[in-house]
Amino acid sequence: MMAEPDDQSASETPSAPASQDLCILASAAVEGAHSAERAIVGQLATRGILHLGIIDGHSAVEGTVIGKRGEAMMVCFNRPTRILMGGDWKRFAVGTACLISSPVHIRTRPDSGWAVAYICYGDRTGFPDVAGEPLDFNAAPLVQAIRGLHTEALVDSEHEMVQQWVELIHGYVKIFAKPRQADERLVKAWSFIAGELRRDWSVEEMATTAMMCSEHFRRLCLKSYGHSPMMHLSSLRVKRAEYLLRSTDMKIETICDEVGYEYRSTFSNIFTKLVGMRPSAYRDATRGLMAGV
Repeated sequence: MMAEPDDQSASETPSAPASQDLCILASAAVEGAHSAERAIVGQLATRGILHLGIIDGHSAVEGTVIGKRGEAMMVCFNRPTRILMGGDWKRFAVGTACLISSPVHIRTRPDSGWAVAYICYGDRTGFPDVAGEPLDFNAAPLVQAIRGLHTEALVDSEHEMVQQWVELIHGYVKIFAKPRQADERLVKAWSFIAGELRRDWSVEEMATTAMMCSEHFRRLCLKSYGHSPMMHLSSLRVKRAEYLLRSTDMKIETICDEVGYEYRSTFSNIFTKLVGMRPSAYRDATRGLMAGV
């Protein structure tokens, strides 16, 4: 883990009252979510959401982790904080948000006044990319929608009301995710590559598909996705493998070949690194989750 300097001084942003710390789960089977209280809302699973909520510096503990796998949208409000993304600490200013691969590590400092809202998805199929830098975002509507869903869940509201809150929250995530791709050549290239995952790709071949030189292709990938072309290729392969494990009875050896890995050991190691569990354990966990909701 990389060292990170102390957070900015309190004078950088006016102090704000702490948020209500909460967590809403799609199922009682979900593990690894930070929470002060746990309201279970099965409708979240219809949008692939494992859990969502709000956490602040008054209630978080050192080394808080939100989510063990998949992707998340993080929204910062009240005061700035730091989030560990891909081995680097990123500064989240007030009114910024980012899509991020989980696990998500929150840097905490007692009574610092920061607060973040988060929505964790169970796989990597929900977004067009996972970009590396926080962008401006009006946090208020999404935060209020999360609190609204939490209130409805606690009073055992009607299914239709709860589902409307879920759709509203998911809609805000989609709006934020939509403009993330900046270069049309990159979008088209990765769309083509995603359909040819069994191919033994090199960076040079991927760059040629995008009609640009290798170094420019690398720079655009880092800027747009927050990681290298080969890492993004691995992410696409794992996304596809997650879908096949979750939705089919294909043997793991067959899935390994389907997503472009010659050896099961290589596939299993990369899958475990990105997802946090081995392919067989992921299949058992996701089927158990859907059975629970």
